[in-house]
Amino acid sequence: VAVASPLYSGVWLLPAPQKANIINPDDFSALLETASEKFGLVIVDFPAGSDYTLYEKLPRSCDIVCVCNPDPVSVRDAAVCGQAIRRMGKKGYLVINKYSYKYIQNGRFKNLDDILNEAGLQLLGIVPKRDDFVYSFSTGKFPRHGRGARAFRRIYRRVSGESLPLPKLKKI
Repeated sequence: VAVASPLYSGVWLLPAPQKANIINPDDFSALLETASEKFGLVIVDFPAGSDYTLYEKLPRSCDIVCVCNPDPVSVRDAAVCGQAIRRMGKKGYLVINKYSYKYIQNGRFKNLDDILNEAGLQLLGIVPKRDDFVYSFSTGKFPRHGRGARAFRRIYRRVSGESLPLPKLKKI
């Protein structure tokens, strides 16, 4: 069952199964082919550390967006994801989640250039680390204002084909 997203009209969400490893790869591929014919854009959220078996069942025309946090473990996982995307001959993008300028300045997280170099993927957007933003998702209410909402609007606009400059990193 698809449910309407509260942020943008025409955006639909199909939740993943509750149990792991129950998706038949061929059925998954057929579902994506059908969805690709009916919708202009289909986004599939794979869990971190996936074995990439289902990635190979994605339609040939699809691009892949990898989401990672700026911490070293997540960036290494994004690099592995980037390598898999390139091996499959697909176009890949990167969204950096839980970005904190303060943590990058004091060396807790890698800087933006290091993250992009290691992941080897084109940057699609940066989402700030904000506790109120994380809480809003747990309540099922997407925030319409603030830095997090602006970050998602920029990503949405880029996915829609608009070319936007990256905001100043302190402002994200």
